[in-house]
Amino acid sequence: SLALTLMLRFSLLTLLALFPAATLAAQETDALSLQALSANDIEVEGLVRFRGIRRSGDALFTSDNPHQAEVLARVGLTTNWDAYLSGYLELDAVAVDAGDAAEMRLRRGWVDINKLWLDSSMRVGRFDIAFGDERIASSASWWAETNAFDGILLDGSGGNMDWSLWASEARQSVVALGGEGFHGGRVAWELPEMELETYAVQLHNGSALSEWTYGLRAAGETYLGLNWNVHGAMQYGNRGDLRIVANAFAADFDYELDGGHHIGLTWQRASGSEEDGDDRDERFHAPFGDGMRHFGRVALGTWSNISAWALRYRLDWNQRWAMHADFHTFSRDSSDDAFRLGSRAEDSRVADTGDLSMADEIDFYLRGNLTERLDLDFGFTLLRASQDVSNDSTQTMFWLLTGLRF
Repeated sequence: SLALTLMLRFSLLTLLALFPAATLAAQETDALSLQALSANDIEVEGLVRFRGIRRSGDALFTSDNPHQAEVLARVGLTTNWDAYLSGYLELDAVAVDAGDAAEMRLRRGWVDINKLWLDSSMRVGRFDIAFGDERIASSASWWAETNAFDGILLDGSGGNMDWSLWASEARQSVVALGGEGFHGGRVAWELPEMELETYAVQLHNGSALSEWTYGLRAAGETYLGLNWNVHGAMQYGNRGDLRIVANAFAADFDYELDGGHHIGLTWQRASGSEEDGDDRDERFHAPFGDGMRHFGRVALGTWSNISAWALRYRLDWNQRWAMHADFHTFSRDSSDDAFRLGSRAEDSRVADTGDLSMADEIDFYLRGNLTERLDLDFGFTLLRASQDVSNDSTQTMFWLLTGLRF
């Protein structure tokens, strides 16, 4: 079966990874030989995950297939040569439905050079880039095609500040790629009662795209138990012959009540392009943001040409389980611009009536741990599209996500 094939490949990969370490451990060394590694110098971690989705209808959904079953197997190996040099290798295989057999691929792999200067380090290889509230860059861990970048990453800290600089090229992503370079940096400060973060990132693809995003984010907690996060960004550059002049704002609030109850409110807006005959493109684009985290479990929208509200409720039953109930409403910021789905694709099913309303969504789900290593996430979604969207009847989605970590 598909699951058995994945498990066999997963086991073989682990054995192949451990065999060289065991061989090196058996070798004798002297002052002129390479330093041998023992099996104790290599840490192995892994994940076997199943995700099943069943939904009605196909309007507004990001997949043409209304039903999906996905099995993912992943193994990661960490080794520390000494206090200054370490490495990590992570391979995975994923199979969807009863399609082609899964193939092993490199998900992440890097070498870390530590303590370059004070508390700074350098990472070379393939890695994640995620920071802040992950609206601009995230690992997108919900998807099998997570975001990963090839390049160099520098980071460090000192006092109440930490920083990162990177130069990279996107290698795999939940969005379509065309060899885009992704470069930038961020600085964050831990201040009394709040965190302050600023960043500048560039997404470019030759002369076709040069997109600079500058942002400022602040987050904190009040003495009344209110957690808040405010994020603003401006975007400049060019898309072909058009000049980019765009902006986006978001605010998140979460209030903790007695008995494990939480109430949250989110507002998000990102500008859309206006057909006013000039040479400007006002559409904001979040390069590698986490749509599922911020725009509901359908991941209907992205931080582009959107005005969205969300009302959230969470009940923490205990340290292992939480119940969530979220309501989202989505509208376009500009009626001249298309609505973006959970990728850069445009939704051509919007009627040209000027109506900004797109859809309302209700998510109800449970998340928790069956054991210390077995996670479970399951629930359902009701999605009501506006009358200007084809197939505007109420649609449903059920999902089950379970993962065994070791």
